[in-house]
Amino acid sequence: MRSYQDFALCLALLSFAAAVARTARMPRQIAWLMALSSLTYLAQGWIGGTEGFTHAHATAIVLAWVLNVAWMVWLTIFARRRRDWEPVSRKAMGHPAASC
Repeated sequence: MRSYQDFALCLALLSFAAAVARTARMPRQIAWLMALSSLTYLAQGWIGGTEGFTHAHATAIVLAWVLNVAWMVWLTIFARRRRDWEPVSRKAMGHPAASC
């Protein structure tokens, strides 16, 4: 069950990394780090499913945590420095409530 969860987390994180990579305002290196982190979840799922909870599995878990913290901190710092990076306004989206 744990390996299926790791595979699903890998796919979700890869999808998020692809979305970040397609965003022009964000550094693509963050997306690459996210993709690398997702591959560690793939490794966790594979190792956990074939060998069980071994030392290699624990190493993959720690590596995933380190990579996750790295891209999360980098993304937080980047977002805080970008004061002009506001969400798209309703008026720009053509929302009818924006004209009231």
